[in-house]
Amino acid sequence: MNSSITLAINRLTVLVVLFAVQLAPDVSGGWYDNNWTYRQKIIVDSVKVLADLTDYPIYVNLDNFTSVFWSNVKSDGSDIVITAADGTTKLKRELRHFSVGSTVGELHFKSPNLDGDTNSIFYIYYSYASASEVSDTNTWNPNYITVWHMLDSSDGTRYIESARWNYFGTEKGPGEPVENAVGKIYEAPDFDGSNDYIVSSDINEIDGLTAITVEGWGKWEGTLNNMGGAREVIRKDLVFAFGGGWDAAPQNLAKFWIYSAGWLNSGDGTTDIADGNFHYLAGTYDQTSDQLRIYVDGARENQSNQVNKTLSSNTSLAYLGAHTAAAEFWNGLLDEIRVSSVARDSSWIATCYNNLNSPSTFYAIGNQETQGAAHNARRERLIRIGG
Repeated sequence: MNSSITLAINRLTVLVVLFAVQLAPDVSGGWYDNNWTYRQKIIVDSVKVLADLTDYPIYVNLDNFTSVFWSNVKSDGSDIVITAADGTTKLKRELRHFSVGSTVGELHFKSPNLDGDTNSIFYIYYSYASASEVSDTNTWNPNYITVWHMLDSSDGTRYIESARWNYFGTEKGPGEPVENAVGKIYEAPDFDGSNDYIVSSDINEIDGLTAITVEGWGKWEGTLNNMGGAREVIRKDLVFAFGGGWDAAPQNLAKFWIYSAGWLNSGDGTTDIADGNFHYLAGTYDQTSDQLRIYVDGARENQSNQVNKTLSSNTSLAYLGAHTAAAEFWNGLLDEIRVSSVARDSSWIATCYNNLNSPSTFYAIGNQETQGAAHNARRERLIRIGG
């Protein structure tokens, strides 16, 4: 074959390959809207995702972003948009806390499909002065009954609930518990262990469930390694109870209870949750498998077989940090308390732990991209290679 023809074919092959690579969505997807000036890529590490998950709420700690983000985003974050890997499909998001001055923010968004085998790509768009994006309760899939981020409201007495049912939590009184302490995710209430609590109204959607997940972060600040008896993270009496200290001395293990014609429990966990550190606790029950389980820091630590159980129904109030207004008070911090009407599996729970415990290793953040720059650069490279 003529050498000049061979050279032309080789050059054309390189051109086609480069063009295909440049068009891949994880390199330079389409642009969401011409009004938005900048975006950055969020790359979720598949190693941290234990299985393919549907409608998973990804937590992004905006503290991880550099000055290029903070110098261009709106002061209230109302220009923040999250898209899928194609750069154009808008995803549900909730911006729970945001401060440009302090360069801190708490963002959650719903991933329709989070891949457990391949890194997942998303984009965060910002820098549009006239944008007016708002938080969407549908960030939390319909199986979430309550999601308390444990940030007090502007009136200083209520804790806003982020799922669609609006089950606000009300403090016992001003400063009871202490507000705005340093939590696991951002800020959290600090319970004194003697009479503090947060109370919600009767959560009707929990009554009569045949599957449930209760989860949250707790940090014990009482006597180290000994809770001195039962201590509640959250409880709806005669429906479920969740916390630690029901075990024999030194009383420092987690346990999950449900009430179905009598109290039933998961058995004790194995990790000392009274060691002064934050621990992620989760309890599940599923009538399909008949398993009542307790997890600590993403790992299942015990379970019991409870055949064909249904949670009881009543009008009891839900208490955070106490049994009722008079007993089993938590001493320390509680953060990110969630209740779901399904039994989350071990992959979901482990992924939640990975995401919430260390967001900076759960995902990587790409460089700031400017609208059109990636496409112009691609065109320039193709022109140079093509002759």
